[in-house]
Amino acid sequence: MTFGQSVKTVIDKSIIFSGRASRSEFWKFILFLILVQIALIVVNSLIFGPDISTEIQFSKNSVSGEQSTNLINKVIYNSGWLGTIASIILLIPLLSVATRRLHDIGRAGWHVLALLAIGFGVAFLISFLNITEVPFDTSQLPKDLPAEFKPPETIPSVNSIGLFFIGWLAAFGTMITTIVWLAKKSQPESNKYGPNPTEASS
Repeated sequence: MTFGQSVKTVIDKSIIFSGRASRSEFWKFILFLILVQIALIVVNSLIFGPDISTEIQFSKNSVSGEQSTNLINKVIYNSGWLGTIASIILLIPLLSVATRRLHDIGRAGWHVLALLAIGFGVAFLISFLNITEVPFDTSQLPKDLPAEFKPPETIPSVNSIGLFFIGWLAAFGTMITTIVWLAKKSQPESNKYGPNPTEASS
């Protein structure tokens, strides 16, 4: 199946969650999504320009109590609202082809959603419980800050770096597992979800 045929097949089956999808069909559609986002970044940047912002970052070492302040100028090239619209439109085809890709290796489609929800849910929960607000020391602020700047009363502080990494390690592990599943070879011949898509298209 060529690149164009793969994309057309996925778009044509946007709302079809039954059946199977080959590795070629799935990963060529992923490549298509990446190319769409790159193209929209270029178009959005040419029309609207990059997002330019100035941020003041505060941090405090929970062990030593040392506080630091950094003034950062950011120039960000992104796809803007064009990319948001494209992502919304292409989300359903992505979910359908991912479901059919899992069917192709003999797994139910909801496995990926459950795996990612558990992994990232644990990561966000640990991060939320592991962060506390600490008083912000204004005496260490640089003297050349804009006059309209109002320093915060408190800033977030991570209680345990180890616990923080454990949470996000869980999220990373679920992502790797998902990618491995989606990259597995098709089950030979037919399974309970239908015929082998590689054999059916030949």
